[in-house]
Amino acid sequence: MTWNLASPADNEKLRNIPSTIRNGWNAIEQGGVPYDSLQLQEQAADPVNVANTGFLYTKDDGGGDTELFYEDAAGTVVQMTDNSVVTVAANGSTVLPGGLILQWFTSSCPPGNQNHTFPTAFPNDIYNITYTPSLSSSGNNDVDVYTMIGFTTVTGFRTRNSTGQTFTLHVQAIGR
Repeated sequence: MTWNLASPADNEKLRNIPSTIRNGWNAIEQGGVPYDSLQLQEQAADPVNVANTGFLYTKDDGGGDTELFYEDAAGTVVQMTDNSVVTVAANGSTVLPGGLILQWFTSSCPPGNQNHTFPTAFPNDIYNITYTPSLSSSGNNDVDVYTMIGFTTVTGFRTRNSTGQTFTLHVQAIGR
């Protein structure tokens, strides 16, 4: 059973075609209406909270961009999109639903104290930094590096390398 957009015709009376209407509703219930896009009109404000109901809608993000938002049954609003562009490269970043920012990059880590700068400063806070050190040469592959407490900011972080060798850090950082 498929949905027929031409039925009922504009000049047909609904009371005369119950089987056509019934077939249309059956097609909808069985998923016979394919959608390849959905347009959401920008809303002026968040919807009024309704128990046991979630809302998916668009509105201005405050910066002039129309973005996608979700409001759950408790009234919590989460911004799902951001007008940023995902950078797919060795060094890059993306904005995750809820406004979290994920950055990844590589940074040289010579012996001693080393400051590492995020490609883009986090606007509000840094929540987590994870890195994997790697050496490009053979020899002593033991890596002893740690992040120095008190030296992590929204613009970067400091490490201490006590190996005597320079290596590369592959960094992932999450913040907002």
